[in-house]
Amino acid sequence: MPLLPLVSAEGRRFAAAALSETGAQPTALVRRLAEEPLEISAPLLTRSVNLSDVDLIGIIGRHGIGHAQAIGKRAHLNANIAKVIKVLGAMEKSAETPDEHDVLDAAIEAMEQQLSPEPIAAAGESGAAEAVRVELREMMQPARESNPEASPYIWPEPATVFSKLLSNALTGTEAFFQTALADALDINFAAAKLLGEDDAPSIPTVLRSFDLPVEQAFLIATLAYPYGAVGHEAVRVFVEDYRKLELAEARSTVGAWREWQARARQAVARDWEPIEEQQPANDDMGAVRSLRAS
Repeated sequence: MPLLPLVSAEGRRFAAAALSETGAQPTALVRRLAEEPLEISAPLLTRSVNLSDVDLIGIIGRHGIGHAQAIGKRAHLNANIAKVIKVLGAMEKSAETPDEHDVLDAAIEAMEQQLSPEPIAAAGESGAAEAVRVELREMMQPARESNPEASPYIWPEPATVFSKLLSNALTGTEAFFQTALADALDINFAAAKLLGEDDAPSIPTVLRSFDLPVEQAFLIATLAYPYGAVGHEAVRVFVEDYRKLELAEARSTVGAWREWQARARQAVARDWEPIEEQQPANDDMGAVRSLRAS
């Protein structure tokens, strides 16, 4: 597994195709390959018996419509997951809330119970459940970015955004902090998870775009993304780099990235074609509450 990133895309594609045809599969490797781009993961998403219902619904939440389409082609797909895929497709196509809204909500609640069956869950498990829950609930919302230029984004007040980011960062749950970032930037949860990666604005740039003073930005950054042992040198570097960031430049960078994310999401919604609904054997709300990990 540690060497998987060193394997070429063609090699990973071959491995995924080969594993999808075998009975006994290394579960950890299958789950890892299922998170790959669709051109690699598709065989496993459509055929692997080692992906549980909870695995599948988590993949849908993290990767969206493309992976959902592939999952929808499974021969014996859980009827509730098929409904989730159908409703997510409808939400991408229309700003209207479809009749199946309650079905999707119940399926998500059932998924949460499978991820955290005990009344008091461990912190890590609770965070994982929250991440999937937020991802799926975000996908249920009408696309706010269908016309990104129609409603100009208004930067939040520094004191307000600092209070919200701080309270969520103090929970120690990354999904809560990412949700607060998504709300502050008016983006979706999946986009908020990309912040700090190569093609997205850095966390200091985002914090600077909120016009936070350096001491507040450092507190938020170290709580949400701890650097390990924070010494004088780390503090000095952060402070110097942060002070070099101009507010206008930071907002220009973050604003351009927001618009790019909005257009990309709109393009996906426009190009996606819904799969046909699979009819469950007993199509009632009782079945919705019976979502089980395979």
